[in-house]
Amino acid sequence: TSIAGTTGREAGVALGVPTGSVFGPVGYIMHVNSVTNVVKNCKVYMYADDMCLLYSSKNILEARAVIQEDFINITKWAHDNGIILNGHTYECLHSNYISCDCQNIEYVKTFKYLGLWVDSHANWRTHVDTVCTKLRTVLSKFYVLKSPLSRKTLRIVYFALVESLIGYGLSVYGRTFKTYLDYIKSLQIRFLKYLVPPKTKRKCKHNYEKLYIQCKILPVHDRAKYLLILEQFYSQQNKEKITNKYNTRRVRENKLVRPPSKNYYGSRTNKYLIPTIYNDNDWLRIYYVCSLHNHGTTGSRTFGRRTRGQSQLAEAR
Repeated sequence: TSIAGTTGREAGVALGVPTGSVFGPVGYIMHVNSVTNVVKNCKVYMYADDMCLLYSSKNILEARAVIQEDFINITKWAHDNGIILNGHTYECLHSNYISCDCQNIEYVKTFKYLGLWVDSHANWRTHVDTVCTKLRTVLSKFYVLKSPLSRKTLRIVYFALVESLIGYGLSVYGRTFKTYLDYIKSLQIRFLKYLVPPKTKRKCKHNYEKLYIQCKILPVHDRAKYLLILEQFYSQQNKEKITNKYNTRRVRENKLVRPPSKNYYGSRTNKYLIPTIYNDNDWLRIYYVCSLHNHGTTGSRTFGRRTRGQSQLAEAR
């Protein structure tokens, strides 16, 4: 490698790969890919150098013994393959109030996994609070930047700093309680006030949600629905049409079967959310039926643009 005319010396690599190399991530994934073969009991989820083991049981003693067995197998595999495990980063999340009295692994109620804060109740309040804290920090920067930067440049900064924070993992944590997402929405509106002229802001004084139309930006609630529909648009799951021997209005409008929901958890599942969103938006059902008739030739980019536009119009109404 040459930098500013100075060429580095060659050196042999007996173990591992140089930091920052192109082959490093690929080589590492190839090297550790076989670790899942030694996990006999738990479900394994891996991303880069992160590993998550999941196991459920009615008996806490059985669960502890089974998980410990997989830990031992992973430790043996790491020893045989030249991988050094960092025991200080181990964490155990038990989604019940019964303590496993484990002295080796810390018992926590929340932990950070791939940038998302997961809690034992799966309500995503911790992650929403974290996002709000980061947004408030960025908001203070916008107060300083609003004078030297044009609104066009400020809009670019908004998408780079704000939308990236809100959008990361939104298809997952966006199914939390509406009141939790309202905290993010209130901060989002404060950002939008910096992106419009003072005259526009005064016109929207009595209803700042109109700023979403002016800025062509989706509210956090609608963006969560948009991501869900975008991910599941070409999937046939949870899209069973209503059938009836009579030609009722629901049959003519191609509405979907929505299963009953007894609690808030049920209303956050794909089985309930997808039919609900389709049934509430006539244009979306028509677009979906047309895409099926065209054998799926409709581009996803076109669908994305139309979805954002329709969502903004719905917000304006």
